[in-house]
Order: sequence, then structure tokens, then C-alpha cells
Amino acid sequence: MTGVLTVKLAWSRGLKLPDVVDDTWKKQWRPYVIAEYQGFQLSSEALFSLPAQGLVDWEAWYRPFKFDLPPSLSLSSETEEQEGVLTLSLLIHRHEPDTGSTQSSSGEPFGPQCMSLGLVRLNPFLAGSGTQKVKTLGGTGLTGLEIHYTRKEISPVLTSKDWRVPERNNICSDGNLVYVQKQDSGRSYGMEITHIPRSAHEQLSGENEPVINSLRSSIQHPFIAPLMFAFHSSDGRLELLSPLDSGGYLSDHVQRERRFGITKARYYAAELICILEYLHAKNIILGSLKMENILLDSSGHVSLCKPSLFALDLSKDTDCIAPGTSAYPAPEILLNKREQSRASDWWSLGIILYELLTGAPPFYHKDKEERRYRIINGTLQLPVGLPSSTNDILTKLLDKDLTRRLGVHGLAEVKAHPFFHGLDWSDCIHRKLETPFKPHNDAVVFWCKPHTYKLKEYLEGELREFDGAIYEIIGTSDFPLPRYIGPAAPDKSTGHGNTGTSNEQWELIWVPDSGELYFQIRSSGQRVLARRDAAKRGEIPPLVMSEHPTQHQLEEALATALQTGYSHNVFSQLISYNLNLNIRINDFKRYPSRWITPLEWAVEQERPDLVHLFLDHGIDADFTVPSQEGPAVVRAVRRKLHNLVEALVQRTTHRVSRTRALALAVEQQDISLATILLSHGVACDFKESDRPLPPDPYHWDYDSNLDRVFEPVDFTPPLVRAARLGDLALVTLLLEHGADPNLAYHVLGGWRGTEQDLGFNEIALRDSRIPTMFSCGRVVQIAMEMGHPELVRALLDAGADIDLPQPAWAVLGHVCQPVPRAAYLEIVSGLRDIVAERR
Repeated sequence: MTGVLTVKLAWSRGLKLPDVVDDTWKKQWRPYVIAEYQGFQLSSEALFSLPAQGLVDWEAWYRPFKFDLPPSLSLSSETEEQEGVLTLSLLIHRHEPDTGSTQSSSGEPFGPQCMSLGLVRLNPFLAGSGTQKVKTLGGTGLTGLEIHYTRKEISPVLTSKDWRVPERNNICSDGNLVYVQKQDSGRSYGMEITHIPRSAHEQLSGENEPVINSLRSSIQHPFIAPLMFAFHSSDGRLELLSPLDSGGYLSDHVQRERRFGITKARYYAAELICILEYLHAKNIILGSLKMENILLDSSGHVSLCKPSLFALDLSKDTDCIAPGTSAYPAPEILLNKREQSRASDWWSLGIILYELLTGAPPFYHKDKEERRYRIINGTLQLPVGLPSSTNDILTKLLDKDLTRRLGVHGLAEVKAHPFFHGLDWSDCIHRKLETPFKPHNDAVVFWCKPHTYKLKEYLEGELREFDGAIYEIIGTSDFPLPRYIGPAAPDKSTGHGNTGTSNEQWELIWVPDSGELYFQIRSSGQRVLARRDAAKRGEIPPLVMSEHPTQHQLEEALATALQTGYSHNVFSQLISYNLNLNIRINDFKRYPSRWITPLEWAVEQERPDLVHLFLDHGIDADFTVPSQEGPAVVRAVRRKLHNLVEALVQRTTHRVSRTRALALAVEQQDISLATILLSHGVACDFKESDRPLPPDPYHWDYDSNLDRVFEPVDFTPPLVRAARLGDLALVTLLLEHGADPNLAYHVLGGWRGTEQDLGFNEIALRDSRIPTMFSCGRVVQIAMEMGHPELVRALLDAGADIDLPQPAWAVLGHVCQPVPRAAYLEIVSGLRDIVAERR
């Protein structure tokens, strides 16, 4: 039996704000809550807040926190379950860090500042039904919440009914984490498969709870994720699950900052030392301390996810080694094939500390054999600019002679090293030290290895006839989409201009008596009304006798003339009536039909005579009906109409539209079009404010989202597009015209994997013509990821800095997705190698 505890946070009222928060706080600060139960934490941001006179009210609208209760607790009586205490930490956090007020003791910025508004503590199993109003401890006000508990039978075997699990044949008992997800709560777990310890054999009689009870109590530490579930497989192995804390992988946070400062790195190294101290005291050699197992909880403390620790047989007095492999084993293990030891654990700590301080592990190489060679024979490369105490601890932890390695003579010499001078180790183990930052709503990526890219096969615009119409087949081979082109055979019996007469003979006449405009053939005098019922945009007003046609009539005549394809002469006559050309007409040739401007229509129909006529008579080249396809210069670029692009760019003044046209020219890899645009001063880069905000994740409105014209991906900068395509000529051209080589981008349309990677049915999560793992980043990273070192060198020549931190776009509805660790390290290492070869 297991259970799910659901806590629905409704609202808080009258919370007192700290004195340092001024009236403009709402622009910088956001309320959020960290919910904690039995050592596991979840966080959520307020959906709406209202500050007034030093107090704040905020709404969460019953957003649920779901906590899994392991079988050992769910099996017990409700009285025993009541021992658990639910804690809600009410906080405000600065969404965009202000380094002037978030300094650590060493002067390093510690990330988004958080301040407490108070605590809520209660026993969830003593709370009544309905919304509970609970007083705030250490503050003011009340908090409303609902609590529900659901019991559920759980199979002693890991099943797809209760869990999202990869295929069994893809799982090995090598001590490496496998990501699984619990179906009812949505909670994420790391699973390790190991052999069943002798002490648990007798308890495996088909019940899960006794196994949990015996194994769970063997390891209890504030920085080690607890064992939550244990299952036994048919082949006599244990499947052990520990929670993956919601703060994300420590390596993801290193990735965002490129490297940690001394103070921050010292903090996490100290918590890891507390873990090793505890394990070594229990005669446990961790053996595989590595970044892939280190996460952060919502408060920012380390959480080591290593479920196989709980299966170790601790009944003996000798050391036992936890299952697992290390990508950077100590040299004595590689040379002498020795077992892991306490000394090798200190080597692993040195590997991690080095990565925290530099952004990549020492001796890195993507090839395993080359990495092995570097560990044995390579020289430790210390970064320039680190303090002497930092260099010293790295040198001593990574000493290849284990007899001289720091820690070989006991834990005390590690703690006493000057690198940790001033650290209160008692406060550290009791979680009393202020964390460098509190990770909030961080996205966790569970991939471990780089993926092989599979490009979609795009169709080449095949034309097909169906039901009397011609359609262009667009899209991909998997998802072909028909786009209406026109009728297969024009109807000769009706319509304008269907008299067998050349359109050159048509002219426009106004008949005041009837109050109508007509198109008339000069030679025969045959007339047709200068309007088309299908083009109406509403009721035509009653006709009145007048010397001149109305604006509405002129617009109808213009639309009809455009759609019929009349000659230049007809349009000159229309313009002579002082026709307003900045209107929209219905593009009936498109399915579904849509609005378009006369200038855009002329471009689409490739009528340069009309384009120049309209431009000569003052049409606004910037005017467009909101659409990804407009304005006219963008349409001309899409159709690769070089002469029209030359004419239109000179009359288009809207900066964003001009850069969008350039981005499209780059995407089409048309360097001549790009040259034309740049020669007329088109800006190479978008501004940060140009990028549209993502849909509000909390106030999703169907109508407003339906009307969204642009998405952030539409504002991918031209230089990023050129780098992704691997086009050196375009990259060089853009850099010569002022493109920023340190350009940041967000929401790049790129490949983010499929559920097949986790063993589930294949569902594409994101699709693009050129896939990439760096959905947010800098242009030099794209060039390196796509395998274009020559582009990297060009960017470096232009001033690209590979050590800049990952860009942040701090808006609701967006989280900069971290890159899978293995892929990230490969790209960072490649960039550093190119920089090194240039020195």
C-alpha cells in the first residue's frame, strides 16, 4: 500500500513585506512557496499578487503539491502517519538578480535574493476537510489550503500501470541512474538496479513494505535522497527508487553560469564532504561520486540520488563499495585495477570541485580511451586567476600518488584545508548555512548522452489536383499538408475578363447615374461591374447618385482588379480617384482565405509594374495585415524577387520587419538577397524587447493565444540562423555588417528529443529543419554544436567570448532548458580547444 498526499495552496492574506522592499517591488519580486514533507520539497510561484501598505495578498488558485508516501508509511496507522509535519515556507524572490544587493561574504553574487514572509506548519492528517485557514508563523496573515490523502495498492513489481519506465532490456545493473516517473503524482525518481543483499532475501515474499522498512533505515542523511520504493524483479534483482529533487541537477546550474565562484563552489564541496564523512563512518566507499547523481532541493541544498546505497550489506566490519562507474576513476584504479577506496572518493571530490570552478572536469575527452590516457599521463591544467588555496586543494585532491592525496590520512585534513577557512561545519551538516541560491521551477533534463540527429524529410512542393482544384503539398513526409493554389480549370462562363479579350483593352469608367464603377472593353463597350460579390466584407451601403465613386467602391474595384489581373492602366485610373491604397483585401486564392494588402498582393502575383506604381503613389510599404508572411518586403524575400526586394527595402522603415526580411534571406541561404538588404542599412540583430512574450502559463486565454501572430522562435537572429546552417559566407557577411558575435538567443526552434529516448512511444517534442540541443544560448555554441569549427574561428576573430554565462530570459512561461550534460561538455571542450590552439 502506498499513498499520495495532495496539498492545494489557495491563497495568502496580509503577509508583511520586509522593510527593504519598496513600492516598486512587484517589478522585481515575486511571492512563492516551498512545500516540504518528509524531507522532499516542491516549489510554486504565486499566480497573482497585490501589495498594499507594506502587506501583500497573493493567489495560488489551488495549485497542487503532490507528495508520494512510501509503503512503510502508507502501511502504518493514521496515528503513526500523523508524525509527519507539512511545512510551507512563504517567500519572495527577486526574479532578476541584482548583484548589488545579493552579495555573499566574499563579494560574489549569490543569485536571486529570497526573503521570508513566514512559515506555515501543520500535521496534514489532522487537518479537516475543505479550505483550512492557517496562521503564519514568524510573520503576519493567514494562508488557505486544502489537503487530501489517497491510499493506493502498489504492485511489488515495477509496472507500466503505475510508472513510466524505459524498456527493461535497456536497463543495466551498472549503478547508473535511470529516470522513471510515478503516474499518479507525476513525481520523478532515479532508479538503480542492484543485486538483493542477503539480509533482505527472506523478506521478499511478495510484499514490498518489509523491503522498504529494512533498507530505508540503513542510510539517513540530510544530503542523501531517501529510498522511497523498492521492487524485486523476476531475475532476482532489486529496483530501488529515490526522488529526484525539484531544484535540478547541480551541473545544470554550473552550465547556466559557466562556472561557480569560490564561495559557491566551497559551499557545495562542503556539503559533499559531509556526505563522504557519513558514508566513510559507516564503512561505505561511494566509488562513483559524480555530477550525474548530484541534484539540489528547492532550498538549494545538495541531494545525492544514489538508491543503491540502501542495498549495501552493512553487517560486516569491512568496507563495502557502492555499485556504479565513474567517468573519471582515480589513476591507481586504471593502472593497478585496484578496488575503489576512500582515497578514490577524495579524487572524485577533486574532479567535481574542479568542474564547479572551471565549468568542465579535468582530463575531459569524449573518447573513453583518450580520457583514460589523460588521467594517467596528463598534467593537471589549473585555471588562471584562482587563489593559491584553491589551486592547492585541487592539486592535492587530484594528486595521482594516492599516498600524497589529500584525505588519505583522514577526513580532518580535508576539513582543515585553508580552502575551507571560516566554514562552520556544524552549521553545514545541520543545514543552517544560507544556500547560495534557491532554485525555483528549474527544468530537469534526464538525458545522459548526445543524440544522433535525424532531419525530417521535407516535401518539395508537389502539386496535386483534387475536386477541381490544384493544391501544393507542403509539410513533411510524415505530415503532408495541402495548400490551395487555384482552380484546376478556370470557369470560362462567368467572371471578370473572361471574354477572350486581352486585359490590356480593359478600362475603368464611372457612371454617375447608376452610381457604379465598371470595367469596360474599349473596342466593344462591353461592361462588367467593378465589384465581386465574393470579395465583400459586409453589406454594401445603398447607392446614391454622386459625381465620384465612394472609397468603399474604389476599394471593391481595386480588390476585383487585383484578383482578376487587369493591366497597369486600370490601376492608374483607380489611383486617379485619390484611392487610399493602405487597405486590406481578401486573398481568395488562399485556403483558408486571408487578408492581404494591395502591395503584398502585387508581390505575391509577381507584378513589378504594380509594385512600382503603388510605391510611386505613396503606398505605405510598412503596412501589413498582422501576419508572419508580411509586410511586402518579407514576401518579396520569400519569393526571391531580387529587384522587388531592392525597391521595397528602401521604402520599408519598420526596423523589425527589415530584420525579419534579413532573417528569412539567411534562412533561405540567399546571400545576394542578404547583401541587398544589408547594403540598405538593415539591422543584423533584433532587440531584446522585440521578442514576444510566451503565453501566460497561469492565465491562458484561448482568444488571445489564437490571435498571436508571432512566437519567440520567429525572432531567431539572422546570425544564429546562419551559424545553424553552417554558412560561413553568410556568417562573415553579417559580422562585417555589425552582427554581435556574442549574440544571445532564446527559444530556438530545435530538436529536444522524443519520448522514445526514454523508452516510450515516439512523440516529437519539437521539430525544426536544423535541430539543436541549445534551444537557448549564444551563437558560438550553435556553431560548435553543428560541427562548424571554421565558423567558431570567424566568431572568435570578431570578438566572441566563450566564457560568458548562459543568457537568461526571466519571463513567465519560459525556462531556459539546460543541455544534456554529455553534449554540453563536448561542446564546451571543443570551444576551449579552438581557443587554446589560437594562443
